[in-house]
Amino acid sequence: MADSEFKNYSEPEWTNNTSLSEPIVKWFKDVRGISQRTLLDLKITEETKYIEGSQRNCISFNYFDGDALVNQKYRTGDKRFGAPSNCRKIWYNINSIKNSDEVVIVEGEMDVLSMHEAGILNSISVPNGAQSLTDELISEYSSVFEDVKRIVIAVDGDSKGAQLASEISRRFGPERCARVSWPEGCKDANDVLVNAGKLELASIIEEAPMIPVEGIVYAKDILERGLLLFENGFQRGDVLGDSWVTWDSCFSFTTKMLTIITGVPEHGKSEFIETILLKYATGESGIKVGIFTPEHDLTHHLNKISMKVIGKTMSSSSDNKMEKSEYIEATSWLNDNVFYVEPSKGQTDVDYLIAQMKVLVYRHGIKAFLIDPWNYTNAGSGPSAFEKIQETLVKLNLAKKTLDIHIFVVAHPRKMTLKEDGTYYKPGLYDVAGSSDFYNMADWGMTVYRIKDDESGTDVTEVTITKRKYSHLADGARECRFYLNENNKRIYPALGGIDNSNWLAPKETSTPKQMDIVSSVPNSINEEPFGPTVDDVPF
Repeated sequence: MADSEFKNYSEPEWTNNTSLSEPIVKWFKDVRGISQRTLLDLKITEETKYIEGSQRNCISFNYFDGDALVNQKYRTGDKRFGAPSNCRKIWYNINSIKNSDEVVIVEGEMDVLSMHEAGILNSISVPNGAQSLTDELISEYSSVFEDVKRIVIAVDGDSKGAQLASEISRRFGPERCARVSWPEGCKDANDVLVNAGKLELASIIEEAPMIPVEGIVYAKDILERGLLLFENGFQRGDVLGDSWVTWDSCFSFTTKMLTIITGVPEHGKSEFIETILLKYATGESGIKVGIFTPEHDLTHHLNKISMKVIGKTMSSSSDNKMEKSEYIEATSWLNDNVFYVEPSKGQTDVDYLIAQMKVLVYRHGIKAFLIDPWNYTNAGSGPSAFEKIQETLVKLNLAKKTLDIHIFVVAHPRKMTLKEDGTYYKPGLYDVAGSSDFYNMADWGMTVYRIKDDESGTDVTEVTITKRKYSHLADGARECRFYLNENNKRIYPALGGIDNSNWLAPKETSTPKQMDIVSSVPNSINEEPFGPTVDDVPF
């Protein structure tokens, strides 16, 4: 069930007012190449709305779902935008693709009108630019897309459009997606309509090539990435910064990776990787995470990671006890960003886990998945354990690429050997029970090992990078030391201070808070307002 079904949304009042003034009709025709017929078909209306401190005449793009008017977006003659508050965000023109086996996805209402003008009647737009492809938007209309055979991605030809195109392909599956390349000098569908005409726009959509499917690669498919690498060199992944610079010198986060983590039992493997993933998730990376942790009661585990997120304990005897409001804040955030996978009817094998990863990528856009521990995958027992482990690791390596995620696996070592002082030797990936392929087939290898600090006698967690397949992803450091914060079960770098801060607290940003006005940007082409001046719009 979609999240939106639980929310109390407002709906604008629909009035059948399709009588548009001559200046608006003329502007659409002369500047945008859109006919009055298209304006009527898409139910474009003329409204007077309060925008930026005054009543303004606007074009209204009306968002219908069935017969219900669900949302609106307003545009003034000088390209100021607004929208009613507390309305549900849906695809623009969603009615046009219901029961359709082909869909064209664009990045703005004007491009939907342009497609309609060119005779392409099955186009929709994300509601608010390249960043508005949300989990809710996809899940609420999953049944509409279920039987679609071809999805033509016709978004803007800029960097944000490229990111949106990549995410559409990733979420809906590249096997049914085609990608438009706009002619030189055109960045979107309306540019093509204005500069080249209806027939050219229709031809571009019809001839859009399918996105390459995993396993079939042409040189031209990777030419763009090759040129970026040629011009910019190898790039680091996401880093944490601040007090985590010692960790950043050892590791950076990217997708399409498989990381194997091992260590002596009870030395803090789970606390380490959970803290790291939550730190990336609550930071600038903003990744979403899937977790398979069948050894834990999920209620207890949820409370444990809530403490990590908020930075407080749940112990009633502590002065730093979490408030109920903070617990609600943590669980609300976790509900939207961290997703558990439970065994279903005893299923814990890798095929089941990969199927659940695929669901989480589609519905929520996860970028990381944690398997803790490995031995629940049923791949390390029986006479053919070696072959089963190898087969499972092959499947995980394929899944990391096709789903564009980073898979982390916590794997216990075989029976440990004691040193003379009663401590265990530090294990590596070759010590993981069952197979040398844990080393051979991993992109990253990490060992978590707890020792006593020589000076203070405090337990120190050493994390050693035992394998780094791609050297450019780190500065070359191989070891980072952490302490365990018993108050909130976080680990924190030894060279940084203890951290009890709320990781969900608002961070300083230069981005203005989104209000009723969606955006205010200069005109992208040489347009005139709908009237002679901004203050004297005559419609």
